[in-house]
Amino acid sequence: MRHLRTFFAIAICAAFCGSGAASTLTLVIANHSVDVAAAADRPRELLRVVWLDERLYADVSLDVYQIPSMRSTTEHYRGLAQFARSNRWADELRWTLARSDTNATVSLPMPRILRSTRRVRGPEAPAAADRDTAVAMTSLFARFDFGSVPAGDYRMSVNAAGLTSTYLFSVRTGAEPGLRDAYLREKAAKARDYTQFRRLELERFERDPSRLDAALELIDRSVVEGSPAEVTADFDRAIAGYELRRGSFAPAERAKIDAFVADLRTARAAVPEILRHREEWLVARDPYTSVYSIRSRATNQVLRVLKAATQ
Repeated sequence: MRHLRTFFAIAICAAFCGSGAASTLTLVIANHSVDVAAAADRPRELLRVVWLDERLYADVSLDVYQIPSMRSTTEHYRGLAQFARSNRWADELRWTLARSDTNATVSLPMPRILRSTRRVRGPEAPAAADRDTAVAMTSLFARFDFGSVPAGDYRMSVNAAGLTSTYLFSVRTGAEPGLRDAYLREKAAKARDYTQFRRLELERFERDPSRLDAALELIDRSVVEGSPAEVTADFDRAIAGYELRRGSFAPAERAKIDAFVADLRTARAAVPEILRHREEWLVARDPYTSVYSIRSRATNQVLRVLKAATQ
């Protein structure tokens, strides 16, 4: 049944994947999907963003196969099979980059190959894990590093033995008003340095006090790494933020907000004790209820749930 599903997937792709060529080529640019607020004359959109201070990574996947009964998969198969056998196949790809707004070609540096793999798949493949297709197939994958690209909107294409795949993306600085919060949030999520993390999340909240997730994320990390003053300030900031926004919630939600604020106050009251026991305790927020609990570092056992006593 698994092989039958794979066969139909290949057949459908062969029938509809562009210009009747054999096999499939896919290009994907590593990016962040950012929901961009609608302008007055434009609809809301999902932007594929690469930040200006990031490197441009391109992933290329090529599946070379043929289905004898389908001419569309066999007429270009010989050239693609020869391409796939080359040990230097990744070097033989042809790249183009153009501005999607002006169609002007942009010069690309020679990419660095970060990773390259080849799998020989099909019913007769030596390894059981590679017998996941109903027809013989060579699957190639590589990741390329193109370095930095100036801010703009782009269309990148890659060609392999006549097959072409194209990907649209945008490069942004992260300073754009509609993208700044997404930029700060993603940088904070990756920040190993606590001081850097704190600066990023504080900017998020100060720019927009409705970003209560930033207030909670500050608590999550300060209870582990922050000073007593920082932990207390983070709880106070979150409590004040929820109380300030209480009126913006629907009446049915306000009781939940009141209950959560009571829970935050309970956790704040436990801060001195938590800080005294940092060596033995872990404090974590439930991802679904946002209620904090104390666990033993040694056993991971829940020692206490920091929930208001009246609930």
